[in-house]
Amino acid sequence: MIVHAKRIILHSESGYSKKHDSLLKQLVNEKISLFCTIGKDCEFWHDIMDDFYIGYGEERDFLMITTWHTNETLNDVIEFAKDFDLDDIDNKEVQIIEV
Repeated sequence: MIVHAKRIILHSESGYSKKHDSLLKQLVNEKISLFCTIGKDCEFWHDIMDDFYIGYGEERDFLMITTWHTNETLNDVIEFAKDFDLDDIDNKEVQIIEV
């Protein structure tokens, strides 16, 4: 997958599976700044991403904020991601990843 934004929304229709771990690791390696989840297992996606970001006590040279959005619409989450204040990121572009 090509990651072109620092603000990512993961829209889960199928739910979390270990087969998606490589995607989450890629997003950490891309040093995204905001990771929002919506849809099936959204809170679990959030928790797994936190685990990958924190790793095994690894220090990161970037900050990633993770959020989950139960019972919200995709449009609501897009607006949330665009409006979220990221001090070091002026670009408001949001990338949606469907799984």
